Amino acid sequence: MAQLLLADTAATVTIGPFVDQTDFYTPEVGLTKGGVDELVLYKHDASAVTDISSSTTFTHVAGGMYTVLLSTTDTNTEGRLTLYVRDDSICVPIAKEFMVVQVMDFGNTATTAPTALATSTGTLRAKINWLFDYFFNKRTATSSTETHFSSAGSSLGTATITDDGTTVTRGKFS
Repeated sequence: MAQLLLADTAATVTIGPFVDQTDFYTPEVGLTKGGVDELVLYKHDASAVTDISSSTTFTHVAGGMYTVLLSTTDTNTEGRLTLYVRDDSICVPIAKEFMVVQVMDFGNTATTAPTALATSTGTLRAKINWLFDYFFNKRTATSSTETHFSSAGSSLGTATITDDGTTVTRGKFS
C-alpha cells in the first residue's frame, strides 16, 4: 500500500533497506546522493522522471535504511509518486510508492451548525456537519412529510413520505 503524503507539503520519508547487489544480504550504509546512479521521482502522469539528487537530502539512518527529504515541489502533483534509487555497482535498486493527496481539514477551524441542506457539490465538512445535525437534532414526521430542524429550531428542509401499504418511502430533502 502506498504511503500517504499531503500535497504541497515537505516531508522526510524513509526508503530501504538497501542491500549489496552481490550477496543480496549485506546492508549498504555508505550511499550518498551524489554517488548513486539515480535518485529520482516518477510523478503521476508525468512523461519523464524528476532528478532530485541535487535538491534533496539522502541520509543513512541504520541497517541500510535512508531518509529522503521531499520538498513542496516534489509533492505538488496529486496522485501516485514513486521514489526510485539505483546504483548498479553497489546495491539492489529500491522503489517506494506514495499517494499524494490534498489535505482535508476537519478540525482547525470552528464549525457552525448547518443553516441549509447539504448539497452534492458542497464540501466534505458541510456534509459531515449536516449528517451530525440530522441525527442529533429534532425531526418530525407526519403521514406525508418529514421535517429536519436546525439546533436553533428552524426548519432546514422537508422530505415527502409515501406509504403504499407495503413499503414506506422517504424522498429527497429539499
